[in-house]
Amino acid sequence: MGSILSFNCKRYSLLKSPKIIFKNTYKTLDSWSNIPEHIKAKQGRKLFLQNGHPLCSLRELLQRQFRDKSINCVAKESPVVSTITNFDSLGIPKTHVSRSKSDTYYVDKDTCLRTHTSAHQLEEFKNLAESKMSKKGFLITADVYRRDEVDASHYPIFHQMEGAYLWDRNDKAGMLRDLEQVKLDSDLQKLVIDEATLKDHNDLQDIYSLQETQIASIHLKNSLVLAIHNLVLMTPDNGLDKSQVRYRWTYDSFPFTQPSFQLEIFWKGAWLEILGSGVVRENILTQAGIQNHVGWAFGIGLERLAMILYSIPDIRLFWTTDDRFHKQFTPNEITTFQPYSKYPLCYKDISFWIDESFAANDFYELVRDVCKDLVESVDLIDQYTTKAGRTSLCYRINYRSMEKSLKNEDVDLLQVNLRKALASSLNIQLR
Repeated sequence: MGSILSFNCKRYSLLKSPKIIFKNTYKTLDSWSNIPEHIKAKQGRKLFLQNGHPLCSLRELLQRQFRDKSINCVAKESPVVSTITNFDSLGIPKTHVSRSKSDTYYVDKDTCLRTHTSAHQLEEFKNLAESKMSKKGFLITADVYRRDEVDASHYPIFHQMEGAYLWDRNDKAGMLRDLEQVKLDSDLQKLVIDEATLKDHNDLQDIYSLQETQIASIHLKNSLVLAIHNLVLMTPDNGLDKSQVRYRWTYDSFPFTQPSFQLEIFWKGAWLEILGSGVVRENILTQAGIQNHVGWAFGIGLERLAMILYSIPDIRLFWTTDDRFHKQFTPNEITTFQPYSKYPLCYKDISFWIDESFAANDFYELVRDVCKDLVESVDLIDQYTTKAGRTSLCYRINYRSMEKSLKNEDVDLLQVNLRKALASSLNIQLR
């Protein structure tokens, strides 16, 4: 979503499979196997568990915001899940674009690297059921994997936190008590714009009463606004009037929540999406063995929130081993990132003819695999189709290291290697 997910969505299983070879090296098992070397090299880094790393600190700070709730906090380390877990159990259609090899990393036809923490949602609901609801919810944190565009805010490995909270439908008094505990004070309430109040909204689950849906929705919204606002208040005073940071709720759509909501934050002059959420679909709970309950779920991208709160301008920085980055941060504190360098940009253009089989994500993936993190962004700068129906694309590859100045000969060699890889790997004709 935003992360409960950007393409929307959440069973389980950390596979212990003979398909997985030592040190994250995967056999090419079938025609679906498509995990490149640059992904294999970064698996196992576990940034969200490294003490002092901004992503680890943000995970712990978010968990603290929910410490008064009866929940399990879970870190999922192995990213390998079944496609049933990642897609089918969440109601993602067989034809959905997210299932394509251009969007998802596959170990084989039936196994992939999770594309969202939602892949573990049903597992954790089952754990709640097996414990006879000894807890009312959970927070899941994990690294997730998606083939995507190349720019300062997108990376093929990122991190999410998934949360859920449930009530027994017979315990209306408990629901109202919980709602009272997350009531916003008048000053904070003034900062919240709610364009998703359920008034005249027809996308509700028939099984739940309007009162149940409203209580779950308001409790969800207030809990998340309180959590995010408390983190905003922790950011250093660098000219931002924190009392005027605003929050906006809008409707969204996800396969596993109904109704669904998106939270945006007005930060330094712009509205930024930070999470997706909603009322859990009753059939998900039923699959998990939880009867007669109602509740909410959310998903948030940790990098996106960290880039806002820590003022980190480039998502590649989370993966750097440069001490000039890591020494700036104190565990469980939010500090403003101080750029330690801005090395010059060097760009090269590449043009080629394509056919109907071309997928931009396949091109971006090849750029990442050949050029690693030396590419800052890739931009489509020209496109045209001839009278004969042939289509040409021209991309600009923007090279910039975060750690040193690149030499022209280094960039030229990268570009030569990229052209060779494109000619041999994609069904294109270089120009």
